[in-house]
Amino acid sequence: MSGTLETDGLGTDAMCCIVCGGTSDDVVLRDNGFEGRACACGTIYTSPRPKPGEVDHTLVGHDDAFYDLAAALKARWIRRHARGATLLEVGCGAGAFLLQAQRTGYSVEGVEPDGARAAVARIKTASPIHERFLAEFSCDQRFDVVAHFDMLAHFPDPRAALTDMSALLSNSGVLAFEVGLIGGTPRFWYRGLDPIGYPQHRWLYSEASLRTLLQQAGLRIRRSARFDLSACVALTLGLRRLARLRNALLPGRATRDSNVQTPPTISRSAQPLKPRARAVAYEQLQNFLRYRVGAVLPSIGPGTLLIVAERC
Repeated sequence: MSGTLETDGLGTDAMCCIVCGGTSDDVVLRDNGFEGRACACGTIYTSPRPKPGEVDHTLVGHDDAFYDLAAALKARWIRRHARGATLLEVGCGAGAFLLQAQRTGYSVEGVEPDGARAAVARIKTASPIHERFLAEFSCDQRFDVVAHFDMLAHFPDPRAALTDMSALLSNSGVLAFEVGLIGGTPRFWYRGLDPIGYPQHRWLYSEASLRTLLQQAGLRIRRSARFDLSACVALTLGLRRLARLRNALLPGRATRDSNVQTPPTISRSAQPLKPRARAVAYEQLQNFLRYRVGAVLPSIGPGTLLIVAERC
């Protein structure tokens, strides 16, 4: 989630939908003292709005394997649908996607505010990595592709962020990105998304509200690919049930496991796991379910969307 804007700019007391400006009393998610409220437009917005400094921009929600495993698939898909020579990734992290984009023929640069990850990306790609937030980034160069992944849930003002990224495009340039589709799904799916990761996540979209947001930013979708996440959610729910059963049968084991530090990808209630090997195995399985199985499943649950968008 690195690459979010440092300051809010919308006022810390505002509690409304970023897409339509509406408010809602329909709470569908709760996590870490925050609520996810389902707006009529399809967006789930966070309430209350996180205060300045409350969001930890260095916190990563997945093991590194999550980003490494999917990077080549995303780079190849974008290369098929977004021609050109130059690519900038906003929130490039440790450079997993940039490296794969480089291998498809792009000349790459990155924007990453976390110094440690920026340093790794710089070494990995031997390319310019600008250590700053998007709102602070400016350059004379224009890029054929500006990419970002799972960032629209994190930007304090995603419409402004899309506008800023569009300003970095060449005349025929496109935005290429991934965004989750969580809003507007049947309520029972939300049980498998808890904890959702508040306050790092701010906005969760439906496909309709996402299209409205893009239109407001002067963008339209040229190409997209949807991946259904119902198998991933089912896996999470299954692991939780197994964990509860194990804890009931082996309470002493549950106490010992509670003292083991676990990666943020899997809630403690969803374990059994040993630190690194099982975390990687879990990410491999999640990646397979998300991008291989999810590519052929019907749209029955939450999803994730790869998009190439152009200016209207």
